[in-house]
Amino acid sequence: MLTLSYSVLVFVFFGYAFVEHRPSLYALYCLDNLIFFGGIALTTYAHKITPPDELKPTLSMGVTMNHVAAVAAPLVGGYVWLFFGYEIIFISGALLAFVSLIVTQWINPDKQRRIPI
Repeated sequence: MLTLSYSVLVFVFFGYAFVEHRPSLYALYCLDNLIFFGGIALTTYAHKITPPDELKPTLSMGVTMNHVAAVAAPLVGGYVWLFFGYEIIFISGALLAFVSLIVTQWINPDKQRRIPI
């Protein structure tokens, strides 16, 4: 699920950067909203491999990092958008999603500790 999610995200971000056809952008936006389920998959995966006593700290750290990014990204992104254009923002997002896609390939589910939910 993570592989699919990040693959689609790369496609969507490159589409945002280069597609000018408005109906296509609407379709990309809908696809982008469907990717939200990738975040749910990540949380479910954490539930499966994290020992119960470490689950709350693990999820709390994830939420904290998301909040840090939610504060910093608009500030940095706004300046980049202003000085370099919106395309750079989405190309950067696509590159970050591609790095995430590569990292998810290193995850070996067979070696992960399974904990029943």
